[in-house]
Amino acid sequence: MTRSIVGYPVLLMGLLAAHLACADDADVKSLRERLFAEGPEAWEKIKALTMQLEGSGTMTASPYGSDGGSRVECWKLKRNGDLLVFEKARMNEAGNEEGRSAWGSNSRYGFSIRRRHLPSPWALRNCGTEEEAKEYAYRRARQSGFLRYLDAPWNLLGVPLEEIIRGRGITIVAVSPVEEQGRTYAKVEFRDWSFPNPVGKGNVSVRDGWTILDPNEAWAIQRYELHLTQPHEATSSGRIEYGDRDGVPVPKRVTVRDTADSAEHRGVWHEQKFEFTELAFREIPESEFTLTAYQLPEVMPDVIESRPVHRLWHYVLPGGLFLLVAAFILRHVQARKRGG
Repeated sequence: MTRSIVGYPVLLMGLLAAHLACADDADVKSLRERLFAEGPEAWEKIKALTMQLEGSGTMTASPYGSDGGSRVECWKLKRNGDLLVFEKARMNEAGNEEGRSAWGSNSRYGFSIRRRHLPSPWALRNCGTEEEAKEYAYRRARQSGFLRYLDAPWNLLGVPLEEIIRGRGITIVAVSPVEEQGRTYAKVEFRDWSFPNPVGKGNVSVRDGWTILDPNEAWAIQRYELHLTQPHEATSSGRIEYGDRDGVPVPKRVTVRDTADSAEHRGVWHEQKFEFTELAFREIPESEFTLTAYQLPEVMPDVIESRPVHRLWHYVLPGGLFLLVAAFILRHVQARKRGG
């Protein structure tokens, strides 16, 4: 009798432990199912919101170069679907602009312009109607970082989260709940991830890593840590802080840090902080994506003939004329000597 009485608490504790284990498994399964069911639609809403906007921001990168110093750039961007204009200005230590470049794309052509300093006018660098010329503005905006940071809620190293959770070129290890400051987040762990480098050549290979998503805020990325093996051995980590627009999280501040893991460069780090100073969501007319918007003469497709117009001609034509005149004078002098 005594033996059976002692056995009841042990049995109850075992049943309770089994119940809690099943509950935990159910919570994990429920979270994973929610991620797959809700995530893609939530990310699409964020993406759609940022397809029509204009904004600016400041990027601080440190250390930069062999001197270990930092650099500051001010960026501006306008986007309306496939129409885009991106400006980048380098700032000196005094906070003054050292020069500004801009790349644009509209339905007819793509262009690149430059202004050396204020208040000098803009100068045309190149322009073309071919698709490569139109896509160049997007490539510059993504390589510099504005689009990469704007897409940070639903994009990891240039790869959409939807592709990641679907297991395309990656192994999802676990999706588990994480409690922080009274909120429940989802931690997605993965390994053996490889994909084409979105801003360079070759592939990016990630040995393992994780990202924290917020199920209550459109499953937006809060932070992440990745251990890379290609294109170099490094640990890449990031943190995104948000504002709000009609219930949709919009990035306010993005911090990205890369730390070298190789024996040769171990501990060397590079950090970028980007802060959006203003974002306005509106439908922008195509006239603001043209050369006319920069007080430059408009170009016609039949004049461009799908070939870039480079500033090189500003130097080639005068130089060619100079050589022709010099050759004429030299020939004239030689003829007089022979005649004399």
